[in-house]
Amino acid sequence: MFNGSILYSLYHDHETIPPEGRGESRGLILNFEVADVDAEDARLRAAGLSVVKSLRDEPFGQRHVIFRDPNGILIDVIRPIPPDAEFTDGYVGDALPT
Repeated sequence: MFNGSILYSLYHDHETIPPEGRGESRGLILNFEVADVDAEDARLRAAGLSVVKSLRDEPFGQRHVIFRDPNGILIDVIRPIPPDAEFTDGYVGDALPT
């Protein structure tokens, strides 16, 4: 999912987090673009993550699902899809998903 990168999300009270940094997160969303959002949806549900916004196609050009991790961080798992006609003018050149 992360193409060789590693991103850790620890429990908000984990011993390696300084006391002043502990607590649930608010206002943070991490977006991950994946090749198979349906498979990632199933995998993350099976892992027990809480679903905030169910898997859906958006008219602006995303198929995505949003989860909340145990710390309250939102995780948006995305696959670009062709946008509805009303949104295509907002894309530049070859940036339009196919």
